[in-house]
Amino acid sequence: MVIAIDGKWIWDSWYAKDGETYHGFFLQADKALGDPDLRHFNVSQGHATSKDLVNWTHMGTMFAPQKNGPAWDDSTTWTGSVVQGPDGLWHLFYTGTSKADASMYQRIGHATSRDLHSWVRVGDGLCLDLQGPNADTYEKDHMVGHWHDRAMRDPWVMKDPDSDGWLMYFTARAPDIAENGAVVPVGVETKLKATQIAILVEKNPSSLAAQFMLPEGAEAFVTTRVKMGQSSNVHALVKADGKWYIATKEIKVTLGGCGG
Repeated sequence: MVIAIDGKWIWDSWYAKDGETYHGFFLQADKALGDPDLRHFNVSQGHATSKDLVNWTHMGTMFAPQKNGPAWDDSTTWTGSVVQGPDGLWHLFYTGTSKADASMYQRIGHATSRDLHSWVRVGDGLCLDLQGPNADTYEKDHMVGHWHDRAMRDPWVMKDPDSDGWLMYFTARAPDIAENGAVVPVGVETKLKATQIAILVEKNPSSLAAQFMLPEGAEAFVTTRVKMGQSSNVHALVKADGKWYIATKEIKVTLGGCGG
């Protein structure tokens, strides 16, 4: 028997065992939404229990987005994991997003429970964000056009076998990586009174990827999509007041787009 609920979509499950009882947690949304793609932004977390991992008893909704005004997790509360501390307290680590960020920035939250069903956020719930000295090793800011969101989700927490501490694994992305070199979004913006903007891909067979002539008074902001055969420095050249200015950024691609 699978875990199934009439009138609901359920997906993304995780589990914990307390004594002889297994606890299953999962994402859920009402099928009354009609479009299954809408479930991701109309989500709550469900709870079921079992003695044999075959027959399950549904316990109802056990966690949901914040409803008491603006919060970092007032839009969605997605996939997580549950562990028990040495004092018997249970800990839920979960993925959250906010309405203020249009659900584009994922962060990790923390709540606790004594019964594995009624959960209380620790403080405002926010546990971990891509900040601090190691943040640059991740895509800490949303790479608009490269990805549909800023990833920091699906935390998995376990006891560290080599110490008294704990380990958390989560899904994230490395910075400045384009998945497909055939379509790499590039944008250039400057406050200079630019009359011309050019984009060069250093390692492409033909370096000049795009060129724009700007009429007087136009906003100096352009976006385009370029092809990249391999990871390369991309140069943005801006002409203003008769002088050329240049800025450079390395973009890594995982799939070349120049036929090579």
